[in-house]
Amino acid sequence: MTIKERFEPEEWEFLSYYPAMVGAAMSAAGKSGITGTMKEMFASSSAYHHGAERFPHDELVSTIGKREDTSMSDREWIEGLQRHVRQYFEDRGARKPHDLIDLVLEDAPRLNKLLDKKAPESSFSYKTWLLDIAEQVARAAKEGGFLGFGAVEFSDGESEFMDRLIDTLGMHGTSTG
Repeated sequence: MTIKERFEPEEWEFLSYYPAMVGAAMSAAGKSGITGTMKEMFASSSAYHHGAERFPHDELVSTIGKREDTSMSDREWIEGLQRHVRQYFEDRGARKPHDLIDLVLEDAPRLNKLLDKKAPESSFSYKTWLLDIAEQVARAAKEGGFLGFGAVEFSDGESEFMDRLIDTLGMHGTSTG
């Protein structure tokens, strides 16, 4: 049985898109402006794909991190992923950036249960991958300052989201580096 076969289709979809939702929530946690948001979107999709490279021996992360449909270009795939994530948030009533954060954190217990029940051997790698994505998005664009002076890599909002994500995923005392 493959890793994908352990999950119902809606569970697999959730696991496949949750990393992108974490990236979107981290982007929402900061105030990067248009250019910074573009950098964060690129960082999120890049970190998503690097999961397969970072965790090649983890079947769950490497399967999700590799695109199944190779008939699409990278750009088409990223745009499809963004559409799905946007639709997911809209369907759940997200109207403000902070809503994205709340929804991702509300879904973390569901994620924990799903991983514990159907892929416990992948739980740590998958959650570490999520934290990698969040960190890469946060570091993609500096926040605050004026004309580049006084800007920080992690804004207060990003640090708060990261701390809450670590807490809800049960990843205290871990490092993504």
